[in-house]
Amino acid sequence: MEFDEDLILPEGPPQDPNRPLSADEQIFATHHRHSDFDIATLVRDRTRALQFFRWHKHVQQQYSKLVAHSNNTLTAMTNKVGQIFLDICPIYPFNASELPADTVTHIKTVQRESPLVTAGIIESFKRSKSFTLKIQNVVAEGSERGICTVYRCQITSIDDNPVLSPSLCLKLFDDRFQPLESPDENDELDELLPRWFDSLVIAEMYALNEAAAYDKLHPAQGSVIPWFYGTHQFTLPDGTVLYGLLMEYIEGWELDSHFARELSPGRQIKMIQSCRHAARILDVGDVSQRDWHNGQILLYTNPTTKVDHV
Repeated sequence: MEFDEDLILPEGPPQDPNRPLSADEQIFATHHRHSDFDIATLVRDRTRALQFFRWHKHVQQQYSKLVAHSNNTLTAMTNKVGQIFLDICPIYPFNASELPADTVTHIKTVQRESPLVTAGIIESFKRSKSFTLKIQNVVAEGSERGICTVYRCQITSIDDNPVLSPSLCLKLFDDRFQPLESPDENDELDELLPRWFDSLVIAEMYALNEAAAYDKLHPAQGSVIPWFYGTHQFTLPDGTVLYGLLMEYIEGWELDSHFARELSPGRQIKMIQSCRHAARILDVGDVSQRDWHNGQILLYTNPTTKVDHV
């Protein structure tokens, strides 16, 4: 089999480099995320690359990173992730037999039933083509260098049939707000052009990578891992389309909270031991976390068993 060494495959919607450059106003109106651009063209075309950075500056000035607010209604396409991506399938599945006996016991002791099972809507949700969410409040506005915002919400309809789910957690991915250093329009950057895009992230890929971790850790969901309800396409009230993860909402306390400091030494030890069990589960699942912070570990007391855990 012969390969054309000069063939350049697109990385996004194919862009004919011979076509005249579209006006900035047209790009600003029609491009809403990084995957709307053909990265393979941008790293080879200085003019189009500079236009991308002008677009990026425009959307950050024009829009708020906090894209949803209390009482907003979002419509969603179930399990839709925009562009076609290859399924992320782990080479080695999660093998619970590798867990130590005390970790297995801990999982069983703190196991929670899925909130959507309790509400009796899990099967209709799995079969659905669409659903709507009502935002209850903002959980996290996101870090300065992050692209995600997090919300507490409820499912209010499934395939146009009214329902009311327990509170859930929605994490939206919006790469428009990735901090990027923009080159000077007058710089001769042709040789360095590809490097300006080295750190560029694609929101859909970030969402799918995180979803793959939840899917792999499915045997531990509802214990030290939240129940996970998939990756979906969400349309905001202003028409913006974003991709996000839907999961169990857990009312807990952060590691650096007053609650944690006031726990008795015995309960603090239980929480630390639970952190160890959670770390073992991630290790057996070959799942890594690259940006640990206090907000990612919640202290929680199982309402049924009264067991403290994370």
